[in-house]
Amino acid sequence: MRRRAALYVFLLLLHSAAARAENAAPYREMRHVMGTVLEIIIYHDDAKEARRLLDRGFALAQNLDDLLSNYKPESEISRLNQRAGHGRIKVTPELYHFIAVTKQLWQKTDGAFDITIGPIMDLWKKAEKTGVPPSLRALEESLRLVGMRHIILHESFEIELCHKGMILDTGGIGKGYAVDEIASYLKRAGVKNALINFGHSSIYALGSPPELHAWRLLLKFPDQEPLGILELKDQAFSASDTFGRPFEIAGKKYAHLVDPKNGTPLTHRVQAVVLGPSSTEAEALSKYVILRGWKRNSMLWDQTEVLRVTDNGEMERSESFPLQTR
Repeated sequence: MRRRAALYVFLLLLHSAAARAENAAPYREMRHVMGTVLEIIIYHDDAKEARRLLDRGFALAQNLDDLLSNYKPESEISRLNQRAGHGRIKVTPELYHFIAVTKQLWQKTDGAFDITIGPIMDLWKKAEKTGVPPSLRALEESLRLVGMRHIILHESFEIELCHKGMILDTGGIGKGYAVDEIASYLKRAGVKNALINFGHSSIYALGSPPELHAWRLLLKFPDQEPLGILELKDQAFSASDTFGRPFEIAGKKYAHLVDPKNGTPLTHRVQAVVLGPSSTEAEALSKYVILRGWKRNSMLWDQTEVLRVTDNGEMERSESFPLQTR
């Protein structure tokens, strides 16, 4: 899943001399995956085992890129896109599970998160190149292909994209899904303390550095002053900024985030941070927060903390959002 270089949000690990246990040392590595930088930090008492765990974590992310990237014509999701409108197709259990998860998140966010947005994204990519916005007719035709209701999950790991021209675009969820897969693997391997940081916008904090009660991170959006310090432990993080990768057409600035309901990008800046038990869900909900806002008493936000900053600089956040501003 190739991405532009600009980042949604910057989080800097605040190191501490106390963050080393007597028998556990930190092992840290960064590699380029899914068009951005994946960083994994683990604490372990065996250097050789730590290296094996790191290699396996990066391999999981690379395998998911090979599975989910619609920039790679040989990927499984590209093959599924090519069969749109031609009946059901047998897929691997890995892809089937991914599609099932994204369909649940589409339902949970009332369509604000939708991986069938591909035809609309292609329209705006072409518009960016030509300098001419899509016509109303073109938008209406593409919107007919959008909606997870057009995906049927059959038994025996078969999936059907109901209409020719449908395109699944996993760019808004792939990093979060990879973070969860890596975190799950490290937990099964017995790792107690780790940080998985994918592109500074999708993070999972497993445990905490030894002798510290949480991972301490500096929250800072591009071109802005830091908002404060976040403390995370056994929690996922996702941040979205509508102008993280903006583009212009005829002098008008557009956000990279497109509303699946009307097929148009936002034209004002909104930033969102969501904390929760799952990086995959946090990524989907961060898009919802930007597009729809949030209600403090909604069941949607159980086990979830939210921060939202509007284009005029107003900040709203849930009462327990762990941001230290001093």
